[in-house]
Amino acid sequence: MPLWGTYVIFGTGAGLVVGAVLAPIFNQTAWASWVKTSALPNGKKLAVLLAAAAVIILVVYAGPQALRYPAAILSVLGVLAVLCLAYTTLALIILRRENQATSWGDVRLPLLVGLLAGSLQVAVFTFLRVWAF
Repeated sequence: MPLWGTYVIFGTGAGLVVGAVLAPIFNQTAWASWVKTSALPNGKKLAVLLAAAAVIILVVYAGPQALRYPAAILSVLGVLAVLCLAYTTLALIILRRENQATSWGDVRLPLLVGLLAGSLQVAVFTFLRVWAF
């Protein structure tokens, strides 16, 4: 297995784990009446996530060239979603709005802050990657 393949498999697995950990943290921080549940309460959800990860890995390894571009876009959107979730949770804490939201309208500002912070992080690292190295 080539070295870049190891990064693809590790990156996909790490993204699944980070997303599964951040979802309950966000729910606990954002909602006024949150329910204490696992992000992966049964094997069915875990199987669906692992199947999706396997499809992405197969597309990168053996898929036709035409499918690699959509897989890359999905990957970037997934990274942005995880960063948005992390920064939104942080914004809720900084803005002192934790455990107050009763609808998605109540978390619009923290979501916007999280999306902008995640986008800024991606842009800064892209700039550094392209221009500094």
